[in-house]
Amino acid sequence: MTTIKALNIELEQFFSTHPLKPRYNMEFREQMPNLATASEVYPYVFFGFSSSSSLQNVKILTFDVYCVDAIENDRSNIIDVISEMEMLINDVFNYLFENGYISENVAKTPINNFDLDYVGGWQASFDVVVDQTCTYGEL
Repeated sequence: MTTIKALNIELEQFFSTHPLKPRYNMEFREQMPNLATASEVYPYVFFGFSSSSSLQNVKILTFDVYCVDAIENDRSNIIDVISEMEMLINDVFNYLFENGYISENVAKTPINNFDLDYVGGWQASFDVVVDQTCTYGEL
């Protein structure tokens, strides 16, 4: 895998087969949708572009990754949300690690009522290392 587009396709396939069937998007953080809309599907995983750097034969794509789920109005499900979203972000990390895209541990931060959208979960910054041998026109 050599491009952001190829990574996005691979992640779409991963999430389509994940037991939680989370909704998934990759975009600029500013374009993350308003999650308070009642029709939104949860859980939700969002990969936000952060930065890219190049080394001799690889590039490092940095993404801010969010795994969130809806919090009930009375917050009665907060422990379930935090627990399940921590498992989901771990699944994402393990998938990327096992496929050689991540070589280091990542710190995860819990998020509470994120963007006032009545969701909670976890956020982490992932450095995804990919081959840099792609030529223009390839996926």
